[in-house]
Amino acid sequence: DTTTSSDVVVVTLVNDPPTGEIVTPIDGECVTDNPFVIEGTSNDDATVSSISLKVDDVPISVGTTNSYLDWTGTTSTLSNGNHTIEMYVIDDEGSNSSPPQLITVTVDDTATVLVLTSSNSITALNVGYSIPLSGTYALSVCRTATIEYTINGGSSTGVDYMSSGEWSNANLTSGLTESSVNTIVVTITDNDSNTSSDVVVVTLVNDPPTGEIVTPIDGECITDNPFVIEGTSNDDATVS
Repeated sequence: DTTTSSDVVVVTLVNDPPTGEIVTPIDGECVTDNPFVIEGTSNDDATVSSISLKVDDVPISVGTTNSYLDWTGTTSTLSNGNHTIEMYVIDDEGSNSSPPQLITVTVDDTATVLVLTSSNSITALNVGYSIPLSGTYALSVCRTATIEYTINGGSSTGVDYMSSGEWSNANLTSGLTESSVNTIVVTITDNDSNTSSDVVVVTLVNDPPTGEIVTPIDGECITDNPFVIEGTSNDDATVS
C-alpha cells in the first residue's frame, strides 16, 4: 500500500508600486530657460514601462535611458508665471506610483536690458557742471542685477538708485576730464553674467577767460608817472 501525506503553502506575490522622482527643476524653483528640460529617476521591483509627465495637465513626451531609470522631458514654450508639473511612474504590471508627484515652478525668461532715457549727448561747462543719468531696465524675477557706470574706461561705480525697473544717478560732478569729450558707459549685469549697456557722451566746454582794465579808463589823462594799472579777470577753469 502507498501512504501519502500533504501540506499546502500559499505564496502571495506582491507587486510593490514603482517609485519615481523629479530631480530638476526642484519645487518652487524660478526658471529662466523657456522651454526647459525636466529630469528625473524611477525604480521598480518589476519593470518600469512608462513615465507620465504633464505640465499644466498637458502631456510631455519622455525620453529614457537604462529602462526608464533615468528620464528627461522638454516643455513647450510656456508663458511667464507659475506652472505645475505632474509625474508618476507606471510598471509593466499596471501599478503606478500614487499619488503623483506635483511641483510648482515659476517661469520668467525676461531678457536683461538697460535703457537710457536721459540724453546720450550732453554739453556742459567745465565749472558747475551737473550730469544727470537716468533710465529703465528689464530683469527676470528669477535674477538679481547691479547697474554701474564707468567714465573714460575707468573703474566701475554703482548708480545712486535702482528699483522697480528704474535707475538713476542724480548728479555726476566728478571724474570727467575738463575741456574734453568724455564717454560714460552704463551697464546692467545680472547674476547669470548677462549684460546690457548704453553710452553717454559728455563734452565739457572751456569758455574763454574774461578780463577788464578797471583803472585807468579809456581816454583818461594821467598826471602820475609812473602810474598803476588795475583790473579783474575770470575763467571757468584757472587763469594762468
